[in-house]
Amino acid sequence: MALDFPNSPSVNDLFTVNGQTWSYNGSAWVVRALASAIATGSITEDKIADGSITAAKIANGTIVAAEIADSAITTAKINNLAVTTAKINADAVTTAKILDENVTTGKLANAAVTATKLANTAVVSGSYTATNITVDAQGRITSASSGQSGVDAFSDQFFIGTQVWG
Repeated sequence: MALDFPNSPSVNDLFTVNGQTWSYNGSAWVVRALASAIATGSITEDKIADGSITAAKIANGTIVAAEIADSAITTAKINNLAVTTAKINADAVTTAKILDENVTTGKLANAAVTATKLANTAVVSGSYTATNITVDAQGRITSASSGQSGVDAFSDQFFIGTQVWG
């Protein structure tokens, strides 16, 4: 049976007749094998030309996570711009996965640390008189106690001052 291929085809145009499909490669019509006619395991790596399988030739949804080897996708193979906030699962980043040294003052939002988020000190809230206080390097009061009020250590002493004019 003679085949009547279309005139002036474009590259990758398909022509099907009697269940057989041909693809135009830019210079000739090439018969395409039916996937059902290819025995499982008959196409091996040594039969595939370098560069013949490209991303454009792989249909969306063809490769699923279960078909990707655990070690196939490494950090070096992921484009820096490929991972965005929208692509990170909400529960993927946990406190345990963040190193302490990665949380720095410069990365905290203004007013992010409130009084309720500060660690408690040994100081009991209240009013103190004749106060004796201890302050740490960050300016926090770490201890406080009240002294005696109204007692003057020199109350029973009398002082005489002399002013000398020269």
